[in-house]
Amino acid sequence: MEREVKEFIRLRKEKESIELRIKVLKEKGKETDELEKRLEEINDKMSIDVDEKLLELIPEIKKLNELNKEIDSLPSFEIVNALKEREGPIWEKIMERRRLWERVMFMLDEIAHFIAIVSNLGDDDLEIVERILQNGGIEEPVESENADEIAKAIRMLGISSKVDEGVLKKGDEERKILVIYNGKRYWMNETKAKEFEDLVRELESTGLKIQVKNAERQVKKLSEGEEKEFEDLQSKYLELLKKRDALLKEIG
Repeated sequence: MEREVKEFIRLRKEKESIELRIKVLKEKGKETDELEKRLEEINDKMSIDVDEKLLELIPEIKKLNELNKEIDSLPSFEIVNALKEREGPIWEKIMERRRLWERVMFMLDEIAHFIAIVSNLGDDDLEIVERILQNGGIEEPVESENADEIAKAIRMLGISSKVDEGVLKKGDEERKILVIYNGKRYWMNETKAKEFEDLVRELESTGLKIQVKNAERQVKKLSEGEEKEFEDLQSKYLELLKKRDALLKEIG
C-alpha cells in the first residue's frame, strides 16, 4: 500500500502543476496537446486501490483542495499577470500551494507509512484520527481499543501523544511541524513554524521588491525619494536575514 500512496501523491502533485501550465499556455495562445495527453495518462493512473477515506487523511490535502478550487476559479489572465509580477494575493495562493506540496513531498515516506497504519483501523477510529488531524493534536482524551496504533500513526506526523489503559491523551510535547527551507528539514513547534514562515514570506516579498527597483535603476535614474526607498528595502532585507539566521540557530 505504501508504494501506491506515494505514487498517488506524486501524480496528484504533477496533475496540479500541469493543469496550471495548460491554463497559462492557453491564455498565451500556445500549444498544449502534449501536456493534455500527459494529463489524461495521470488521470488514468490515479485510480488506485486505496480507500478514498484514507486518501483524505493525507496531511495538507484539505488545504490543497481549497487552494485548488480558488486557483481554478480564477480567470487565466489574472494568473498569467500574477506569475509575471510575482506578487499580490493570487501569487501568494500559488506560492502557498507550492510550499504545502514541498512539505508533503519531504514527508512522503512518513505519510505513506501513516496511511498504511491507519488502513487497518475501523471507521470509528478513522474518525478519531481525522479529528486529531483537524485539531492539530489531541484536545480531549479519547478511548479506543486501538489507541496504541493511533498513537503510532500520528507520531509519524509529529503529533505527540500517550496511551493510558486504552485512553489516548495529549502528549507532553508540543506538536512539531515540518518546515522546509533551502532543501533542509526543520521540525518546529507550531508557534515557531508560523513565526518562521511569516518571516520567510516577508523576506521573499522584500527581495522581489529589491529586484524590481534594481531593474528600474538599470534603465533610468531614480529620484531621490526612490533611491531612499531602495536603500530602505536593502536595510530591511539585511535585518530580515539576521532574524532568519538567528531563528534557524535557535531551532538548531
